[in-house]
Amino acid sequence: MGTWHTLRMAFILGSLFTVLLIIVYWDDIGGFNLYPPRERTTHHLRMSYTFR
Repeated sequence: MGTWHTLRMAFILGSLFTVLLIIVYWDDIGGFNLYPPRERTTHHLRMSYTFR
């Protein structure tokens, strides 16, 4: 019974790791974003007024 328990745990952990890798890969290639986009225009405007 110990062998089956070990194999089941290895399968579950491997499956979770695979799902995590897919999520990280899709986020890297731009399929979807884990983080919402930031407003870069306001930061750019503040920087341009600072250096004038």
